[in-house]
Amino acid sequence: MVDFDLYHILTNLGFFLELPFRPSQTRASFIQQRLYNGQIEKKDFELYLSTKCQTEEYHKVDDTAKDLLPIGEKLDSISKEILDTIQKLYVFNKYLSYDLILLCKQIADKLTTHDFKMHAFTKEGNHLFGPVNPTMRGEASMFWDVYQLYLRLQDYLINQKPMRNELGDFYDYFTFRGITLNYARGKYKEIIKQSKRRKEKSIIYGYYFKSLYRVGKKDEALNTLKEFLTTDKERLIYHRGLLDDIIEEKCIIDTLISERSEAEYQEMIDCLKKEQKYKKQYEEFAQQLQTYYKHKENT
Repeated sequence: MVDFDLYHILTNLGFFLELPFRPSQTRASFIQQRLYNGQIEKKDFELYLSTKCQTEEYHKVDDTAKDLLPIGEKLDSISKEILDTIQKLYVFNKYLSYDLILLCKQIADKLTTHDFKMHAFTKEGNHLFGPVNPTMRGEASMFWDVYQLYLRLQDYLINQKPMRNELGDFYDYFTFRGITLNYARGKYKEIIKQSKRRKEKSIIYGYYFKSLYRVGKKDEALNTLKEFLTTDKERLIYHRGLLDDIIEEKCIIDTLISERSEAEYQEMIDCLKKEQKYKKQYEEFAQQLQTYYKHKENT
């Protein structure tokens, strides 16, 4: 139960930290894997929080503010769920190490000392006063601090060896998370060892093939890729997140086309290009908002 609750906290912290990067209420961000892999910087939070506000009330601050995405309600809801789970964990504190109790307390302290649904305006007499900068860029330090705590908890959990019956659906999910984290850290040989120990390889086949390729075992990597494409029947477009960092290698391209088709390969490439274009446009939009409100603050 304790392990399950800790994984639940980590998952919700991931949702919490991803919200600043979402381009809309319904569209996922482009940084999920970078977030999990510890590759987000404080300046990333500063940039993308320049596109967010707490509530729709902030849209009234100026004409530009209507372009901001309100995320305060969701942040408040997720933080309350995390705090409830932490409170439940305290009941089982005899099963927690001192370091874990301290880590949970630090997470709770960060979340409880912040109001995510502050009113945009205050009234003094007959006058309403609002912020010069209605964005959430000023909250970047808080998000950065929570992110560091998230990474510490993630490292702890990934280094555990939980039983499948303890975690249920979380088991395969966090097994995969550990593999992607090792890949991001260049621990290719560790992934290869882990893959060879597993009887059921479907969850890690893709990273097994990429790790073999990265350590120079290209023939074995290509054979593994062929097995993967034979076993997994999904179209290549659904594997673009797995393949995008290795897609320019000619032997990989040739294998993908020969095992599937040129049309299916091109469908994936077109989708990746479209996503990259949208990502660049959204980043430029964020930079424009950040520049606008920085200038406004200084005038």
